[in-house]
Amino acid sequence: MESFRQTASQNWADFKVFLYNKETKEVGGRTGKSWAEIGVFYLVFYLLLAGWWAFHLFVATSLLPEVEDGPKYTDYLSHRGPGLHVVPQADVIGADKQRVYFYNDKEEYLETIDSFIQDHNTTDKDSWGECSKANVKDSWDSYKPCFYFYLNAVHNFVPEPMEEGKGVNVECKPAKAKYEKYFKKAVVYPEAGFDLSHFPWKYGMDWRNEAPLVVVQIELDQENFNKDGLEARIVCSVQAANVHLDIEKPNIGSVDFRIRK
Repeated sequence: MESFRQTASQNWADFKVFLYNKETKEVGGRTGKSWAEIGVFYLVFYLLLAGWWAFHLFVATSLLPEVEDGPKYTDYLSHRGPGLHVVPQADVIGADKQRVYFYNDKEEYLETIDSFIQDHNTTDKDSWGECSKANVKDSWDSYKPCFYFYLNAVHNFVPEPMEEGKGVNVECKPAKAKYEKYFKKAVVYPEAGFDLSHFPWKYGMDWRNEAPLVVVQIELDQENFNKDGLEARIVCSVQAANVHLDIEKPNIGSVDFRIRK
């Protein structure tokens, strides 16, 4: 125990000498001149380092386009086409993230639709037929649910018709042959498809409330739908020359969803 005390005492004494040596006037093992030299070295080093990064940051930011002009390169966004958004949104369930509409929850969907129609700035709401604000509830009650589609916002992207003189539309059909018995037909409003004069999206536009819309009324076979108690699986896709549909990239230009009771 005595040897431990002596060792601890000696270590403490050595540490105090390290902190300040009265004989050599050293602090932390260095003289004032040594501390000044190393201080100047690191000051210059970090100033040069900061200057180097500031220069590169200046060069990078000076090459950026103005926000209003959009991104300089958009190929990564538009080379295959934008996604397709649908209102109301389906519930996402399961590990494979299936999009499912539960028909018994149609009142919630109708509230979403009502709010969306109310806020949207489109001028052709009267052309939506049975999917107009006044008729949409009756449509859903008659097993003819209405879905409102718009393309996701991509700067300067304008969908192109697949044929000259044709429009850009949305096509909805059964995902597989086994779902055909639940599906009667799909009616599109307006018949000509998206109003291309409202493209493209530009910075500052409230796209959700200004995007051109296509409304699709899907008529279900009520008897089969209620009898089997299963589901109708529907795929809705944009028909445009520059929207490249790919089964391996299902979020591009299409929406795959299921309708259950």
